[in-house]
Amino acid sequence: MYKGHRCIYSFLESSFAEETTFYVSSNKGKDFRISTQPSKQSRYSEEFRFTLEHPRGNPKETTYFIYSEASSDHDFVSSKLDPSNYKKYPLDVVVLNNKTAGRNSRRVYLIDRSNYGPMISLDDHGNVSCCRGKQNFYFYAHDVTALGKKTRFCVF
Repeated sequence: MYKGHRCIYSFLESSFAEETTFYVSSNKGKDFRISTQPSKQSRYSEEFRFTLEHPRGNPKETTYFIYSEASSDHDFVSSKLDPSNYKKYPLDVVVLNNKTAGRNSRRVYLIDRSNYGPMISLDDHGNVSCCRGKQNFYFYAHDVTALGKKTRFCVF
């Protein structure tokens, strides 16, 4: 009987993992932000949204902190929490998958642009040189919803 209960517990544990939907918006492709609700500011338009799971306490999981804004010294995603920086408080703690794509998932790229600041995108801009973008990191997210347009990269 114990094995049967353990199997049911494992199934329920994996079936009901907590997760958060994040909304990515930008101000004409220059200033990107992540939030847990659609942007209410008229200057910002939604680029896309994605969903990530919360950690379950597995010792093999690497947890990451998601931040609403990025700058030259602080990215959207970090594996380390800086408790001394009270101005940059994370939105959430998640587990990122950067090895294999799961069912209904898509890559999300974090890109450093020297001209316009950090960017988060669904498109790999590795071959685009107009903004001097450099891909820093990528992960897979599920339930990705793009708004039918490519994420803006270069603003002329």
